[in-house]
Amino acid sequence: MANLVLDPPSPALQLISCTDAPARDHRYRNAAQLGAEARSIQRTALEWSLRHSCDVDPDAVRVVLAARQQRLGGPLRRFTADDVWRLMMTDIMSWCRARRLPVPDGCAHAVLIIARALAHSGAWHPASDALDDVEHALEECTGIWAGELDRSSASRWR
Repeated sequence: MANLVLDPPSPALQLISCTDAPARDHRYRNAAQLGAEARSIQRTALEWSLRHSCDVDPDAVRVVLAARQQRLGGPLRRFTADDVWRLMMTDIMSWCRARRLPVPDGCAHAVLIIARALAHSGAWHPASDALDDVEHALEECTGIWAGELDRSSASRWR
C-alpha cells in the first residue's frame, strides 16, 4: 500500500542580497570575545544605528569594543577625549596587530556611532566628557569632520 504525502517538503530557502554589501569577516567575531557590558553596548549601538538609518560596520563596532574592553581602566560606557585619542591612535591598531587582523575601515565611524548611541539612549556614563567634546576629539585625531564621518562608511554598508 502506498502512503500519500500530502505536505511535501518545501525547498530550502536561500537568503540572497539585493545590494553589493561586502561579506562579513568571521575572524573578527572569533577573535573579539566581548563581555556582558560590551555586548550590551554593541546591541545599543547597532539598534540605535538602525533606528536612525546610520550605516555602521558591525565588525568595526566589535573591534572598537574589544579594544576598549582590553585596555580601558574604567567603565566601558565612559567616553572622554583622552579615551578617544588612545583608542584611535594605539588601542585599535595594537589589538588588531596582536591578532594579525587588518584594522576595519569603519572604526572611527563606529566610535562616533557608539558614543552617540550611548549619549542618546541615556546610557552615557556620568564621568564622560560632553558628546561635543568627544566628537571634537574624534575629528582632531582622524582629520575628518563629524558630519563627514557620519557618511564615511555609509556607501560601503548600505
